[in-house]
Amino acid sequence: MTQTVNEQSYFHINSNANLSPHPIMRRGDIFEIGGTTNPFFGFYEEHQRTYPVTETPTGIVHQVPAMKFLRLVKDGEVTSTDLPTIARDTANHFLMLARELLWENVRLAEFPEAPSRQRCIWLIESMANVTNWISHLGFKPNHYSVVRVRATGRALNVDGNYLAGDSEPLPVWFEKARAYWSSKNTQNPLPEVLFEGRIEVDEIIDVTKLGTT
Repeated sequence: MTQTVNEQSYFHINSNANLSPHPIMRRGDIFEIGGTTNPFFGFYEEHQRTYPVTETPTGIVHQVPAMKFLRLVKDGEVTSTDLPTIARDTANHFLMLARELLWENVRLAEFPEAPSRQRCIWLIESMANVTNWISHLGFKPNHYSVVRVRATGRALNVDGNYLAGDSEPLPVWFEKARAYWSSKNTQNPLPEVLFEGRIEVDEIIDVTKLGTT
């Protein structure tokens, strides 16, 4: 259930993932969250997944949209030594986009009071869960920082394990989305907090003491 919090202490894993335009947070920074699209979903609004194709014999390099690139490879017009990686990244790109659109549709229709995944910031309640998320997301050392923030606004505790991560029947996705927005937990939850409102950065955590670098 969505709750109102006032000066509540949380942690946040701060990184430049998904081409985030925002600088790394510093102590004393204040942010108003929820009025604009966040960097995670903003990636889909502002960037097109493309891959380079070198024209012969001119050597001119063109950036080709992902699905067209795969079609050119399939038709034998382009060769690529990175095809398995490109195919996987392209499939994951569209899987995550489809998931986020469906999750947002379920939120709007059935849980409108909940913070939107497209506008929220992700917060974490405990340091133990911080280390779990760093491992889960596969962040490399020196590519992130951990901050302690004070939050005032709307918060929803959810289990990240309910987020779809593979192809499944559509009814299964709807079932997972409703469980996610209902704050249900799996047997081994991956807790996170969706938050919209005002946050102030209180502390930069020394990540060398987390056992994750």
